Amino acid sequence: MKRITILAVAIAMAAGAGAAPDVLPRFCYPKSRVNECLLADFTKAGNGWRAAHHIKDAKVSPEGLSITVTDNDPWLLGPKVTLPAGGAASSTADAQKRVPPDTVRLRLSIVTAPTMHGGTWEIYHDFDGKGYDERKKFMLKACGSAPYTEFVAYLPAKDFAGRTGNCRLDPPVPIGGSITVKSFTAAVMEPLWSYRPATPPPLVLPADAVVL
Repeated sequence: MKRITILAVAIAMAAGAGAAPDVLPRFCYPKSRVNECLLADFTKAGNGWRAAHHIKDAKVSPEGLSITVTDNDPWLLGPKVTLPAGGAASSTADAQKRVPPDTVRLRLSIVTAPTMHGGTWEIYHDFDGKGYDERKKFMLKACGSAPYTEFVAYLPAKDFAGRTGNCRLDPPVPIGGSITVKSFTAAVMEPLWSYRPATPPPLVLPADAVVL
């Protein structure tokens, strides 16, 4: 009976798929980050952020900005923020050979006091000065399991690094719920390595293989 080499066929299909996924495997990236910056420190009074819609009892303390949601569309507004520049991959030709620019990521993070409200923070951005809409937002998903303390998104650095503009933060909290937000940060992440062959490598199948 001829041997059916399903694994080899799967590898061939993956190699010939062409475009790489938008987010590379997480293990490719080190824990260390480049150009990490604090976009908002909610533990300090006078940080410029305010409860703008469907929020009451906003209070700043050393623990962060505590809010209670009053209706189904809460959001915070604040001053303009500038996302960090794209790190080494945006500077020299040698760096670009080592780290292709399209593999560099921006890591956005919102840190909160421990909360059972997992969900997703929605961050609307107005980097083009044309206002907020559904096409211009980032989705920061809860990390780990409850109680949650961090919400994260990974963005292509080539599209957003160095951009300046206003942001609107929409917390994942139901009506009547409360949350305390501590910080909003951004950092550049460069991969340890990336595998992006210009052309898929040749695939050699055994002579008795059957391709299905």
